[in-house]
Amino acid sequence: GLTPGSTIFIRFWEYNNDNNGSFQICVTQPPPAPANDECAEALGLTVNPDLVCAAVRQGTTVAATPSTGQTNPTCSATGANDDVWYSFTAVNTTHVISITNISGTTDMIMQVYSGACGSLVAVQCSDPEYMTVTGLTPGQTYIVRVYTWSSSSGTRSTFNICVGTLPPPPANDNCSGAISLTVNPNLNCGVVTAGSTVSTTASTGVPAPSCAASGAGDDVWYSFVATSTTHRVELKDINGPVTDMVFAVYSGSCSALTQLVCSDPNFNLVGSLTVGATYYVRVWTYTSTAASYANFNICIGTLPPPPANDESAGAIALTVNSNYDCGVTTSGTTASATQSADAAPTCSATGINDDVWYTFTATNAAHRISFSGTSNTMAAALYSGTAGSLTFITGACASTT
Repeated sequence: GLTPGSTIFIRFWEYNNDNNGSFQICVTQPPPAPANDECAEALGLTVNPDLVCAAVRQGTTVAATPSTGQTNPTCSATGANDDVWYSFTAVNTTHVISITNISGTTDMIMQVYSGACGSLVAVQCSDPEYMTVTGLTPGQTYIVRVYTWSSSSGTRSTFNICVGTLPPPPANDNCSGAISLTVNPNLNCGVVTAGSTVSTTASTGVPAPSCAASGAGDDVWYSFVATSTTHRVELKDINGPVTDMVFAVYSGSCSALTQLVCSDPNFNLVGSLTVGATYYVRVWTYTSTAASYANFNICIGTLPPPPANDESAGAIALTVNSNYDCGVTTSGTTASATQSADAAPTCSATGINDDVWYTFTATNAAHRISFSGTSNTMAAALYSGTAGSLTFITGACASTT
């Protein structure tokens, strides 16, 4: 609201009068509004034949002004004070629009319209910086409005915008097309299989999973033949708009599935398997948002044999150090360990399904036992007596040292 040519005075002071010092001050002016500041100036976008986004268009909301005479967006309309405009011609009934490489204000909105400037009809609005727009008419031109989420007048962003095209559904979109997975002989995941939920549809004729069922609208299917009674299923290297994934493991056939495990964490064990039997793995994104998809690798791993000290009778003798420096340590693992039948501790007993055993000969009236590992939390219990006839002394529960 300034008048060009007028003189403006700026008064500047230290707030609490307790820390006087020098400073620098600068006056700037915004650049001209971007070329696509208004709907009538919408810049054309190239429609990519896939989701790789080889063709993107750089954009900015710097110095953009609120558009007048246009239909308000249907989401976050209060932030549409720095909107810029684009257009594209649909080549498919569904396209994916994404905003990437955002700098400045990173929370952005986009609204797709049909019709002409001044009489726009809202099609779809998205707060996430990607959306799958459906129900489009090939050959028809659509308008895209982009702006920052915040209604603050100082917000601005630079970004890339892309219009992509969904590929056909993958071959393993349904259980009948499940892709066979290689079973690794260990947990190193030397062999993985690449997967994606892009263009997938909800499976029919199969039971709903017992966890995150509302998100199973983009599931894909795999199978493996058990080589052990226990395997670990793991989703790795997840990327895309959604990185929270879910999987379920089933026995039976595609027409008669029985769920064995449903896991929101990206890895889990599935036990009580029959060697030589085929099992099915269903993978999907956690969110129920229709625009969601993820790319990932899937691995079937095999647990090693139980460690030698899986039971108290096989306890490994520890060296007693002469001070707290722990000059001599002993490596251990709970991988493949099973629950022991020995006396339960008074704490963390519910988690003691993977315990291993050690012994030491006391050289003093007091000793300190310290441990660390790759698990977020570990627990230890101290006993006296003999294997199979132990008496609980004390425990360090849910600790990392």
